[in-house]
Amino acid sequence: MPTRHDYRIGWICALPLELAAAQAMLDRTHPQLPNAAADRNNYILGSIGAHNVVITCLPAGVYGTTSATATAIQMRFSYESIQWCLLVGIGGGVGISGAKLDIRLGDVVVSEPTVHYGGVIQYDYGKAVHGGEFVRTGTLDKPPEVLLKALARLQAQHMVHGSTAHLIHQQVLKRYPLLQEEFSCPDPIEDRLFVSDYYHRDASDPNCYKCDPAMLQSRYHQTDNKTRVFYGLIASANQVIKDSKLRDELAQRYGILCFEMEAAGVMNVFPSLVIRGVCDYSDSHKNKRWQGYAAMAAASYAKELILFMPLFDVANSGQVDIVSVQESLEATIWENAKQQTVASFYGTSPAPMDTPESDPIKKFKSKVWESPSEYHNTFSNPERPEDIHAISLSHFSSQFGSSDSYHYKTASDTYDSLKGVSNTFSRVGPSSERILEKISPEIDPREVLNIRSSMARKERLWHPWPCDCIQLVGCLDLWFRNASPPLVVAPASGARTRVKDLAVEIIRFLIQWKEIYGSNYKVLWALGLSDPDRPKNALLKSLIFSISKAYPEEFHRTLSRTEIISDIEDKDEELWLLLHLLMSSITNAFVIVDPEDYHFLSRILNLANECYNTSATSNKVRFFIVFNDVTNEIRYPRTIQVPPPPPRARMQNSTLEPYGWKLFTPGF
Repeated sequence: MPTRHDYRIGWICALPLELAAAQAMLDRTHPQLPNAAADRNNYILGSIGAHNVVITCLPAGVYGTTSATATAIQMRFSYESIQWCLLVGIGGGVGISGAKLDIRLGDVVVSEPTVHYGGVIQYDYGKAVHGGEFVRTGTLDKPPEVLLKALARLQAQHMVHGSTAHLIHQQVLKRYPLLQEEFSCPDPIEDRLFVSDYYHRDASDPNCYKCDPAMLQSRYHQTDNKTRVFYGLIASANQVIKDSKLRDELAQRYGILCFEMEAAGVMNVFPSLVIRGVCDYSDSHKNKRWQGYAAMAAASYAKELILFMPLFDVANSGQVDIVSVQESLEATIWENAKQQTVASFYGTSPAPMDTPESDPIKKFKSKVWESPSEYHNTFSNPERPEDIHAISLSHFSSQFGSSDSYHYKTASDTYDSLKGVSNTFSRVGPSSERILEKISPEIDPREVLNIRSSMARKERLWHPWPCDCIQLVGCLDLWFRNASPPLVVAPASGARTRVKDLAVEIIRFLIQWKEIYGSNYKVLWALGLSDPDRPKNALLKSLIFSISKAYPEEFHRTLSRTEIISDIEDKDEELWLLLHLLMSSITNAFVIVDPEDYHFLSRILNLANECYNTSATSNKVRFFIVFNDVTNEIRYPRTIQVPPPPPRARMQNSTLEPYGWKLFTPGF
């Protein structure tokens, strides 16, 4: 379980609805931890990707910069390891009156340094001079460099591939149906921007139904309702702006895009970035209709940004305690694979592992811990690309079709595609037609891979310490090169929060290696989406569908034996039997599976075990299985059991190099 020292990111909200949106973004919720003595905050702890996040909210009904300052300071009492903070919530936009940009309700504004300001300005802080004139004074800190670099990279990603924030928003609403009413997008007709000199007429009409529509600001019609993101100056003060003329005056004077009430109290306490969803236009027509949607839009963008943050940029910089790591390695690494030959991993001639000259621990320490650059060069091949894993979503777009909108292929789409596979060889009969209909997944596995790739962490290297599963390096090499241990079972919990992403990375690596070097193996996968509405047999159908596309002849021959399956009434049992028949007939395949539940995990492990015990398929199909929250009692023959991660070492200026995918050579 994480301790208070394991959290690097703070997330501060001002309103309960902002807190609800933030909580919904967590991939996993952690147990509560005791606060420090002087800390009166109430926290929600969890993780987004590989990052541990601390979320808190200002006291109910108490807003402004002073309350925000107190909340931030108290957060630091309990979580001293927090390095930067996100202020995420709602704010008032300037529309088009005070800026050249056309900001709409539901759009997101992110604080970004300008020529004269650090990204946030406190416009009510200053001094009154002779003649009644007010002179603003003081400067707030800009966001930290690590956040600004991530911001630049995310902006570039949006230019090339578009934002995935809307997809995150949609998935959250599916996962939490109770949020749909308040956090869904209102009708765009309710986005009303009135001219600056037209004030709200009737206080009993909060939705402006009685306001004159002829006084609406003229704006172009948007063809879609996707949230847009604007970067620039955010104004913060201890007052709510409900005056369109004051809004326009301040926006014109300073170049302000958005108004809010908390950031000025935090910027000089925490290195922070401000993210605001626009819920009104800071005028007399202000209402709460768009608050939920704007809060969720801001939280979705914040999650997208966090997923772009490299783990080694967020973690404490420092050097690993070499002695502790070596002692841990001697006790844990490859403990369950000692009967295997690992000569290929070290570039030496084969020798049993119990031979002193081939002790992998000694070689591993001499290559990695004593001379990391020498270790890295051992596996580098100048004839290979600099980084074989360097693959982008544009590659998937060209191979699988456009994924810019991440449009799900429907069941009928995949069914028609699959039906065409069988029609290549013969006419589909009634029983085959029935099987085709059953195995058609609701979402094409390639679309699932696109979605998971967009959500996974984007860096191309795996740092060996402390959170990136160093033992998997040896296990993966055995899995890629040596046919004798064909199954890897990788737990994805605790210190291995990135293993879920690893399943996606392996698929992408294998696909590109196959294309570059013309290898004859196949890549099959079934990935979860953490969607409670997804059918329970979705992974089963996805895996069968992947096999049918990769091995059309074997699939057709298996379909011709459907009379074997027709007597089974349970649909899932029919699918499992069909999968078993297919697995018994395919060769040279890497299978990567991310089970969504224990039942599927148990069945797929049993199936893998049966396949490996069949001489016809022995050593011809290799499984890599990732799972969450399952006990370590799972033991199957011929399995590489990944050892537990070594204890956390003391961190000081690490000189260890990350592992690149170019180290591996997959084949059969």
